[in-house]
Amino acid sequence: MTTLPTMFSLYLHIPFCRRKCPYCDFFSTPSGAVPDDYIATLLAELELYRPYFTGTLASIYFGGGTPSLLTARQIDTLLRAIAHHYPLPSDCEITLECNPEQASLAYFQALRAVGVNRLSVGIQSLDDALLRFLGRGHSARQALDTLAFAEKAQFSRLSADVIYGIPLQSETILETTLKALLGVEHISAYHLSIEEATPFGKMQARGRLREVDEEVSVAHFALCDTLLRAAGYDHYEISSFARPEGYSRHNMGYWFDRPYLGLGAGAHAYAVMAEGARRWWNASHLPTYMRQVSEGVLFPESELLTDELRWEEWLMTRLRTRWGLSLSEGAQCFGMPRIARLLADAALFLSSGSLVHADDHLFIPPQHFLTADQTIRGLV
Repeated sequence: MTTLPTMFSLYLHIPFCRRKCPYCDFFSTPSGAVPDDYIATLLAELELYRPYFTGTLASIYFGGGTPSLLTARQIDTLLRAIAHHYPLPSDCEITLECNPEQASLAYFQALRAVGVNRLSVGIQSLDDALLRFLGRGHSARQALDTLAFAEKAQFSRLSADVIYGIPLQSETILETTLKALLGVEHISAYHLSIEEATPFGKMQARGRLREVDEEVSVAHFALCDTLLRAAGYDHYEISSFARPEGYSRHNMGYWFDRPYLGLGAGAHAYAVMAEGARRWWNASHLPTYMRQVSEGVLFPESELLTDELRWEEWLMTRLRTRWGLSLSEGAQCFGMPRIARLLADAALFLSSGSLVHADDHLFIPPQHFLTADQTIRGLV
């Protein structure tokens, strides 16, 4: 089972948090630090999959959890091991997600020294009452200080996360947060989602919390879209805004079918192999994950993607972006009859303006991104 040499991305999941936010449904476990034996397991897993990824790294992403619990020494250990196995081009994007709680100028300078060149900061809001509601451990002042530390440490590549659609969040509060972030290269704006298994989900089931209504969702989304595009940001994906040249290369890989290797508990991976496209994932349980790596278990949970699944994923990932679907690419991969059926199915959405057919592309205009899920489901 082998893959052809190609550009690919590497994701490392750091599933440790000092506290878990009540809206978060990503796998994590309570801890104030990342144990060195977890670092050793990541390195062992990297070695396990070395024969299956033989290309050059386009991006490296430390996600979580709370990756900023990693020390600079631990990150240096990981990056040196990765560079030993794979060529790292000079422009390889190396991102670390950071909570303002762990931020300091000294820490950011240490990150720069070991090779991290991009930060993704979990700002979420610059309103202290909303931050408390979201269970965040930082204040608005700490969030702004974090951005200042990043600038002083010469992180020109910087992303900030913002949440909208929060109960009791006014448009004025959201606008104030967005305007304060206008100097940042990349802004990710997410609608608050209440998932069943989270504390917020349980509160909702007991009638103690309710999602905002559709009118508020639409107003908040329109504010993000209008304000940020007017400020020169490209709304290039449903939740992503960037200055020119500021796109997340790592996320672009997901949307445009680049292979990726995911390391760590709960991480996912994808590659096109001799027998077809394969996706696999690790246990979202720390002891199970570490045991499986120590036993040399490959592809612990996996699936081969059928042509139908690849078609659905092509639709779902490409239509998340401002570029949408290249119909000539689709015809080459899936056949012209399928593209003809797609255009027939798209007729209703084209007439409403929620889809646009221009030249070779079928895409969702940014102002309709809020309802993209319904459009995509209608086509799938």
